[in-house]
Amino acid sequence: MTEARLDELSRYEAVGKPLWSKAEGWHTLEPLDDGAGTRLTFVERYHAHNPVLRALFEARVHRFISRDNAHTYESLLGHLGAVTKIS
Repeated sequence: MTEARLDELSRYEAVGKPLWSKAEGWHTLEPLDDGAGTRLTFVERYHAHNPVLRALFEARVHRFISRDNAHTYESLLGHLGAVTKIS
């Protein structure tokens, strides 16, 4: 965790092995104008530094590590109330 602001933002950075990669992500919470809810925005990036390993594995590794993100957020937030997914 590299940055956090209560009820607003959290950000992380990580170094991965053995691909010598960098992952970063953040989520923001934004109250909706009508006061009826909060918008969660989640962003994640993954980058393998070696160009050969990047070409061979970067997309697959990123899909693997982020495959359950949407389901996890929807499940957890569902305990708080109705969840509407906007793509």
